[in-house]
Amino acid sequence: MKNLMKFIICTALVCGVGLGSALAQTQDPKAVIENKVNEVITMLDEASAQGLNAAQKTAKLEGIIYEVFDMTEMSKRALGANYNKFSDAEKKEFEELFAEMLEDIYLGTIVDQYKDVKIVFGKTVELKPNEVVEIFSDINFSDGKKTPVSYRLSNKSGQWLVYDVIIEGISFIKNYRDQFRDLLAKNTPAQLLDTIRRKNLENDTGK
Repeated sequence: MKNLMKFIICTALVCGVGLGSALAQTQDPKAVIENKVNEVITMLDEASAQGLNAAQKTAKLEGIIYEVFDMTEMSKRALGANYNKFSDAEKKEFEELFAEMLEDIYLGTIVDQYKDVKIVFGKTVELKPNEVVEIFSDINFSDGKKTPVSYRLSNKSGQWLVYDVIIEGISFIKNYRDQFRDLLAKNTPAQLLDTIRRKNLENDTGK
């Protein structure tokens, strides 16, 4: 749970990583992330200064899951070898439910947890030239603690999108893949979808 909370803050701060092909040709992913991080931090600071309540702040952040993440790629990686057990319709629904689950989890948490977060970016490593990169950073929290975070992005037709976040050496996607693998060892894809659907409904009811 502790690492999940950190992931929520870290990913919400890179909500604008997606970019058009012309921009991708002139700017590297690290520069894009740094620019967008500053924009999001400013937005959150202004929202606090304006005295916006949690619901209003959440509204400002809605939809950013779809701007920053390659949900199709994340869904495939989260299911791993089990992906091919899903029908086309089930794959589509899983992607939608998975995105909704992530959005429900982190929107409320970023509103509750964000305060005086500072990010220092480090090196960028090309995992596959011009296609996949990993960008390293440190998240400095107001209590003096520092958390190493790296973002893995892939270039999809000129658009850089996040497909994984590694926090203190722990992969977000691997964490979910392990959970889904255990569930699918005892349940069908339809039953997993029903579990996520019910969980999303609980989250929506609790808002």
